[in-house]
Amino acid sequence: ADRACIPGVTAGPGISYPGFGFAARSIGDGCMSVNESDIFGVGSAADVWIVAFRIPGLLRYFIAEGAVNASIVSIASEYESQGDREGLCDFAGRAFGSLLLAVTAIILILVLATPYLLPLYAPGFAQEAGKTTLAVRLSQLSLPYVVLITLASMCMSILYVVKKFTVPALNTATFNVVMILSFLVVCPLVGGPPQRMIYGAVVGLFLAGIVQVSLQWAALRRIGKLRILRPDFRHRDVRRVFRLMAPMVIGFSLYELHVVIDIFFASRLPSGSVASLEYAARLIQVPLGLFGAALATALLPAYSRMRAEGQTEVMRATILYALRCMIYVLLPAALLVFFLRRDIVRVIFERGAFAGGIGLESTAWALGCFSSFLLAQALIQSARPAFYASQDTRTPVRTAAVGLLLKIAVSAVLVKPLGVGGLALGTVASATMDGLLLQGILARRFGFRFDLAFMRSVMKTLLSSIGLVVALLLVAKWIPGTSFIVTLARVVTSLAISIGLYFVLSRLLRAEERWFVLDLLHVPSRYRRSLERDSNG
Repeated sequence: ADRACIPGVTAGPGISYPGFGFAARSIGDGCMSVNESDIFGVGSAADVWIVAFRIPGLLRYFIAEGAVNASIVSIASEYESQGDREGLCDFAGRAFGSLLLAVTAIILILVLATPYLLPLYAPGFAQEAGKTTLAVRLSQLSLPYVVLITLASMCMSILYVVKKFTVPALNTATFNVVMILSFLVVCPLVGGPPQRMIYGAVVGLFLAGIVQVSLQWAALRRIGKLRILRPDFRHRDVRRVFRLMAPMVIGFSLYELHVVIDIFFASRLPSGSVASLEYAARLIQVPLGLFGAALATALLPAYSRMRAEGQTEVMRATILYALRCMIYVLLPAALLVFFLRRDIVRVIFERGAFAGGIGLESTAWALGCFSSFLLAQALIQSARPAFYASQDTRTPVRTAAVGLLLKIAVSAVLVKPLGVGGLALGTVASATMDGLLLQGILARRFGFRFDLAFMRSVMKTLLSSIGLVVALLLVAKWIPGTSFIVTLARVVTSLAISIGLYFVLSRLLRAEERWFVLDLLHVPSRYRRSLERDSNG
C-alpha cells in the first residue's frame, strides 16, 4: 500500500495538526445550536439573534480568522524558515498593532452604519414590528467583539508557524464553552421573553473574546520577547501583509456573502426560515470542520514551507493526496447526512422552544439539500491553501466571484419553489463551481493531472460508499419509529454499522487513504501493524 502522507501534517503513527481546534469548533457549534434552539426555538427571536450575530461573525471569519491568519502565516513562515526568531517577534508586534488599528476603525464605521445596512441585509424583518430595531441594537453591541477575536487570531497565526498547536486548538473550544454557559446561565438570569434573553448571549460573547485573547497571548509570550503592539504601517513586511490581505478580504467576503444572500431571501420566507437555514448550515459544518477545514488549516503552513524550500514536486504530490483524503472522508459523510437528515435534526433539536413547530421539517429539508456541499468543499479546501502559500490571493477571489454570481442566480430561481432548500442548493452550486475552477487552475499551474491512480482511488471510495448506503437503508427498515429513544437508537446503529462496513470494504479494496484516517484517529500501533500485514496479503 502507498503510505503517502502530507509532510508536516501527518507523520508516522500519529497526526499533529490543528484539526482538533476545528473538531472542537464543529462539535461546540452543534452544542451551541442546541442551546440556542432550546431558548429561542425557530421563530422571530431566533431570526433576530442569528442576523445580529452574523455581522460580527462574518467579520470574524473573513478578516480575523481568514485574511489575517492566511497573510500573517505566509510571511511569518519566511522568518521561521530562516531561523530568525527575533525578526519574527519584531514583525509580529508591528503587524499586530497596525492590524488592530485598522480593524478598530472598520468596526467604528460599521457600528454607525448598522441602522442603514441591516434593513438592506434583512428586508423581510420590516414585516414584523420591532424586529429590525432589535436586530440593529444587538448588532451594534456585538460588533466590538471582532477586535478581540482579531488579536486572538493574530496570536494563533504565529503559534501555527512555530508549530505550537495545542493552545490554538483550544481557542474555539474556549469560545463555545463560554457561549454555552451564557445560554445556560446568563440568559436565564436576564430572564423575560426570548427577545430579552438575547442580551445575555451578547454578554457571553464578550466574555468569550476576553478569555480567548488571554489564552493565546500568554502562549505567544513564551516563544520570544514580543514587542507589544507597535503600529508601523511603513514596515516592509507589514505593508506586504496589507497587500496580501486586500484581495483575501474580498475573497473571504465573497464566500461569506453567501450567508448574506441567504438571509436576504430567507427573511422574506415564513418566520423562522432564517433560523432553520442557519441550524442546517451549522450541522453541515460538523463533518467539514472535523476533517476538511481542519486539514486545510494545516496545509497552509505545510505548503508555505514547501514553497519557501523550493519543494515543488512534494507540493504537487501533496495537493493530489490531500484531495484524495478529503474525498475518502467527505463523500461518505455527505451520504450519512442526506440519509439521516430527519433523524439527526430530531435527536439534536427536538426539545424546548424548537419542539412542536415547523422547525423539524424545514431544518431537515435544508440539511438534506446541503449534504453535497461537503464534496464541493473537498475541492476547495485542498486547493485554496496552495494559492495562499504561493502568495497568489487574487485567483481565489476571481473563482469565488464566479461562484457568488451563480449562487445569486440559482437562489433567485429556486427560493420560491423550494424555500430554504433552494437557498441551500444555491450554495452547493456555487461551491462546486468555485472548487472546479480552483482545481483546474492549480492543475495547469503545477502541471499535475488527475491520473489513473487518482481515478482508481475515487472508484474505490465510490464502491465502498455503496455498501454504506445499503447499510443505512437496511437499518432504517429494521428500526422504525419516531420517538426520541427509537430515533437515537437508529442513528447510533446506522452510524456504527455503515461506517464499519465502509472501512471494511475500503480495506478489502486496499484504499490507501484509510491510513490517513488511522493516523487521524491515533489507532494504536499493534492494531496498525495487524492492518498492514492484512493489507499486504
